Amino acid sequence: MFFENRMTVFFLFLLVIVSSVEVYLLNTQGRKSAKGYGHYPDSVGYQLILSRYDEDGFLSNQIIAQKAIHYPDTKATVFTEAVLNIFNHQGTPPWIVHAPSAIAYGRGERVDALGKVHMQREAFQGHSLMQIDTSDVSIFSDKKLLTTNAEVVGQQPGVMVRGVGAKFDYEKNILDLLSQVQTEYIPELANVSDKKSVNK
Repeated sequence: MFFENRMTVFFLFLLVIVSSVEVYLLNTQGRKSAKGYGHYPDSVGYQLILSRYDEDGFLSNQIIAQKAIHYPDTKATVFTEAVLNIFNHQGTPPWIVHAPSAIAYGRGERVDALGKVHMQREAFQGHSLMQIDTSDVSIFSDKKLLTTNAEVVGQQPGVMVRGVGAKFDYEKNILDLLSQVQTEYIPELANVSDKKSVNK
């Protein structure tokens, strides 16, 4: 009788251990699923605006997109049909960046605009309209810097520049083409035959 009681207690003890292990595994797997293990999204949004501010409270950039999917494992948000407005402290017109898709990392300190990218800044006092066409651009908000390794075409009235690879300081409006640079001067009132190219 004493032996049977001990065996009963032993099996009850084993049952408690097995149950505890099952609860632990379920909780662990649940936490992993919630964290997005395996690159699963945890949220999806439609027709939204994501704004990022500097430490001093200044609006740094805004992403306007038709759809956004957040992946917690990479802390990245994927946007489709993205329009990125990049602001500066001088209060001049923002740069408006159009891209088929974009990925924002963390809190938006880095944004990769993917595919064919068109950038435009409206004219303001002392500066004419400026447009840049390229692809696969990385934008670093904290550094006010834009980089790409792709072909770049920059246009202002009367001037077109081409190159491969670029660094663009959009706070100071300085475009640095890295290689194969060509500048084409196009006087607004000149005939097409009067165009002349200058290779740097």
